[in-house]
Amino acid sequence: MRIFDRKFMQYQLAYGIWYNLSSRFLFVGMIFAVISFFSDSILYLLAIPMLYIYGYFRLQYLLNAKDSVYEKRMEKQYKFYERKNLKAQGQVTYQIEKLLFAVELGKIEAKQAIEDVKEILEIRPKLQRIIKGILLSLYLVAKEEDNTEIPQDLIDNLHEVLKEEENPNALVDHVRMALKLEKYDLAIKLIEKAEERKKIYKKQRIPVYRSMYKVLQVSLPYYKTIAYFKSGEKEKALDQLELTLRRAQSQKLRKEIKQEVEGMGII
Repeated sequence: MRIFDRKFMQYQLAYGIWYNLSSRFLFVGMIFAVISFFSDSILYLLAIPMLYIYGYFRLQYLLNAKDSVYEKRMEKQYKFYERKNLKAQGQVTYQIEKLLFAVELGKIEAKQAIEDVKEILEIRPKLQRIIKGILLSLYLVAKEEDNTEIPQDLIDNLHEVLKEEENPNALVDHVRMALKLEKYDLAIKLIEKAEERKKIYKKQRIPVYRSMYKVLQVSLPYYKTIAYFKSGEKEKALDQLELTLRRAQSQKLRKEIKQEVEGMGII
């Protein structure tokens, strides 16, 4: 993983589309039911299960799509942020997302993105708390690219994130950083906080939050598997791996996870 963990991004994208479709199908199904009632025809009712069958196969396609297909989707997402960045006249959110996707896709080097993010921070110093995490993720990629030294204050900020951060998605982003830095005890603490905080998504009906909860159900025990194994607690790691594979609803995701843990020597 460079900036993102693509296997989980694909998983969240698939479920995000599925939950969006299912909410629309519910509305369309209600209309068909009313039409069927007043027309005395069951043809409209028969169309309802067909919608959900289509949705199911669409979900399976997205969950198991080849990497090349997903790469194209990431390119589309990058272009989306590029357009939004122009229309929003440089709104910070779109600027940062564009930079992160550019680094992920290899369009620019992490060092260049770091300088661009620092410029944003100079203009918007109040965003320091958020931007520190983004800078750390970029420095970690830069270190892989050319052994760039990571500022200590960005590493120390992980402890502040553990104390202050409440957003489970932000927490899991910092989990990946802690794992890359080999701070496994800290990673476990961040995971445990994210596991507690993810409950805010559980009863949400908004598709994006439902998809976030779905991916956290799998990604958190997966990262915990790695953290426990690297800490020398193999039995706990295997328990978390079993939970991960049981929750994963994608054949491709399960296969990728198995390949990765085999490569680490966990199984």
